[in-house]
Amino acid sequence: MAKKFQQPTQKTINGQTALNKGQAKRASKKLDSEYQSYTYIKNELKDLGWNVGNPNRDVNGQLYTQREYTGNPELASALGGKIPEYIVKLKEDAFWVIEAKPTHDDIDIAFEEAKEYGWRTNQHKFLRAILVSGIAGTMLIGTS
Repeated sequence: MAKKFQQPTQKTINGQTALNKGQAKRASKKLDSEYQSYTYIKNELKDLGWNVGNPNRDVNGQLYTQREYTGNPELASALGGKIPEYIVKLKEDAFWVIEAKPTHDDIDIAFEEAKEYGWRTNQHKFLRAILVSGIAGTMLIGTS
């Protein structure tokens, strides 16, 4: 059964629209974006010594961001249009898949999606996802 959309109850305080506490929490969660995690993840990888250049453009690059992996025909075939946040190239045929979600509450979802992307990669004849990671939250709201 589909959930009916319910217009939030609004109050006006000093000319500003205010939502009740539960509605405000749900509204802020919808505004959170895993995009906030991208810079954090990329900087952490760089600080750990990874070359965060795109392997399609940099012969020493190790980091595909979202759809950039489609420049690798083997990965594109394996993932079939699925879009992990990052894929780290460990070797020509070995990868680390990283999936991000916006809030701590979504850590299990991030990890499950990363595992699915890894499984898809491992179905390929020549490729292997050796590592998968799920990351949730941002520096502003905390990271898991």
